[in-house]
Amino acid sequence: MASSDLSVVNRQAQLQQVLALSRTMVEHAGRGEWERIAELEQQRRMDMMQALREPLVEDETGEVRESLQQLMTLNGQLAEIVRSARDESVKQYNTLRDGRKATQAYQQIGTHK
Repeated sequence: MASSDLSVVNRQAQLQQVLALSRTMVEHAGRGEWERIAELEQQRRMDMMQALREPLVEDETGEVRESLQQLMTLNGQLAEIVRSARDESVKQYNTLRDGRKATQAYQQIGTHK
């Protein structure tokens, strides 16, 4: 096997690892496991940099493009889950803040009687 053939096989294996990490990140996001996602993102970034370090060979551009499209889809799913979680957190914060304000107002009324 020629050196360029070996790098193509390596690149595809690395890109498959990046996709597997991305799928795992989406699963963890669905469960709200944010710390685990941060850990996986570091590994995913290193794997991605490694996979794309060498120039592409003409024969592999289609496979790499397909892998990158899958990665973009997974990133979109991850971003949507994060946005949803953020919106829910903001809603919960606002509910707590409004509850505190109501409690404070009630307490103030009680001290004025």
